[in-house]
Amino acid sequence: MNFIGIWLAIDTDHASMWDVIERVPSGSAHHKSAHRGALLVSKHGDELVFEHADGYELGDPRSSLERCQVLVAAFEVLVSRGFYETEARRHLDGVRTAVRIGDSVARVLALADQARRCAA
Repeated sequence: MNFIGIWLAIDTDHASMWDVIERVPSGSAHHKSAHRGALLVSKHGDELVFEHADGYELGDPRSSLERCQVLVAAFEVLVSRGFYETEARRHLDGVRTAVRIGDSVARVLALADQARRCAA
């Protein structure tokens, strides 16, 4: 079964995103990317959506490698501070598309903290 087949064979109504990530072969680049925060997987309706770390769908020309790299670094900082991967993803969700080229990890974390406080 190919990569796409593995993702689509999952009954996502009864599986968490953790289950989805875990069913991708553990040696695959996609699996590692999901655990590093570089590949985001979400469900919209009946479809699984794959996004870069900056919140743009795979293949979207608006996605930026530099923005993705700083978001992955921020994700790694959060995980190193004791956040579960799912918590770290949620913490960054509100600011993904607001991150600008040139933003530092510290700025991204500050934006995420501010967004979380405003949402609470």
